[in-house]
Amino acid sequence: MLVLLCEPTHKTPLVFINFLRAKRIADLAQVHIHLVHHVRKGETEDNKPNKFDLKGSGAIADLADQIFMVWRNKKREAYFQDPHRKPDQDLETQAGATLAIVKNRRVGIEKTYALWFDRASRQFCPTSDARPFDLTMGALA
Repeated sequence: MLVLLCEPTHKTPLVFINFLRAKRIADLAQVHIHLVHHVRKGETEDNKPNKFDLKGSGAIADLADQIFMVWRNKKREAYFQDPHRKPDQDLETQAGATLAIVKNRRVGIEKTYALWFDRASRQFCPTSDARPFDLTMGALA
């Protein structure tokens, strides 16, 4: 797996050219490339991003075979950190994050998964009451 990380600078065009080369090699070798890319800042952090919120030109979204977007529910996080919060059933039942497949060229399935964070294991779970996978071989008991 090749992971490319880049910040917009004067070298961004060079990074993009290297991405194009890597994409061609990946297509020939039938492997995935994971490019970590940031979205434009919205007016608030309450809105979930979509593929049109990617920074820069639309070329990265156009070339990508798959686009995954992760969104943290910061409004929910702030609610649980406030010791003087008033009960809010809606916020309490919302997911702590989402993982959205917003482009899936090869398979076509685009779907959003709700995720709940388990502090003890530092893992995201598929439901609010799911038990996290024990990566510590029993040390989390």
